[in-house]
Amino acid sequence: MKTMIAHSLTRCSGSTMTWAIIRVAAVAVILNLAGATLAGEEVPATAKVQPAKKQALPQEHHAWQLILSEPAPDAPPTPSDLKYSTQEDEVLLDATLAKIFPEGFDDLSDETKAIRVLKYVCSAFEWKSNTGATATKFINEGYAICGGNCIVFQVLLKKLGIPVRYVGIFGMKGGSHAIAEAYYDGGWHLFDPSWAVLFYSAPQYDGKGKVLSLSELLAEPESGFCMHVIEKTHVGQFGPAQANFPVTSFAQKKWRDSTQINTLYRRWLKETFPVGFGDDARYSFPLECDLTEQNVFEIGVLDGNSADVANLVATTRNGSSSLSPRHFHTIFLKVPDAPTKVNIEYSLVGKGSSEVDLAAFPLKDVHILSQWTDGKGNQCFQVLVTDSLGCICIFSPKSGVMIDAIRIYTTE
Repeated sequence: MKTMIAHSLTRCSGSTMTWAIIRVAAVAVILNLAGATLAGEEVPATAKVQPAKKQALPQEHHAWQLILSEPAPDAPPTPSDLKYSTQEDEVLLDATLAKIFPEGFDDLSDETKAIRVLKYVCSAFEWKSNTGATATKFINEGYAICGGNCIVFQVLLKKLGIPVRYVGIFGMKGGSHAIAEAYYDGGWHLFDPSWAVLFYSAPQYDGKGKVLSLSELLAEPESGFCMHVIEKTHVGQFGPAQANFPVTSFAQKKWRDSTQINTLYRRWLKETFPVGFGDDARYSFPLECDLTEQNVFEIGVLDGNSADVANLVATTRNGSSSLSPRHFHTIFLKVPDAPTKVNIEYSLVGKGSSEVDLAAFPLKDVHILSQWTDGKGNQCFQVLVTDSLGCICIFSPKSGVMIDAIRIYTTE
């Protein structure tokens, strides 16, 4: 969460915007309270944090107490970082590890194990879109893209007893990406199970340096040396050639795509937002809406799918194509004259009931006047923006929804 707060400040300028962004930090945790309230549930006692020894926070600041309880990106692993689905085929996982480590792995370091598994995942699977939630499915079918590769990498490392977590990076030009971090030697280390990439502290890999974490790379995007663990990715096979390939710096040997991958990664590290660590991470997607020159702001067209929204978001880095209890829009409303009434309309894919799927949480100078749905997947919030820049959060408290189109306009 601290990383998300720090990086959110880089997207905006001006004291008003900065103050609004800081308020966004609260919403990731407040949404837990809002979701429970909307469902008529009490916030569980386990969500409360014991006050600091020297200074107890007042009860009215419970949201900030919860923020302080969220693990930092460099915090030690939790039990969930070693758990995987009970739907996995243990016999298949054991057979896969035997293929990856034909001579066993008891005497290998955790880093050596992680690199060998990385070599397997990045070479054994063909690069083709595949849906699923288990490593078993992807191993049996032999193809996946970044999300599936990441699942296989995580499950196999967990099977080896190495804590590992999913890391989602969003908001780059071109889309989003799934990577992973493994925990050993007292810290987290970044591995890309799609492009066979890691970042090392020394110009040549010798096992004496350090594989850097994402937090270290976000703090210094040009730090470390970009390394490749296999020569060709996504070849659909894994054998001695892949297993024995030395970890090699792009600077040592120039592959056709090495410069492109290194350049792309460095750019990603500079522009990515939001970033989340672990399966339960929350993501705030900024959506900047300027109504000062035109009174209508639109993303996508009503066509029954979210592809056009996803393509536009990937180009503009504004918003996202879905909402969920953990993925939400933080909308910045810039209006010409305050107070101004504004309608925020979401059209959702495949939603035809009259039940309201979305919820809103004002963050700065916005009052919710009304909310309704037309029963055809269109949901609207009418709000009053009381300053030249207002801020409101929109999310789906019950389940994930795909966005067909967004239309925001003034009504006066």
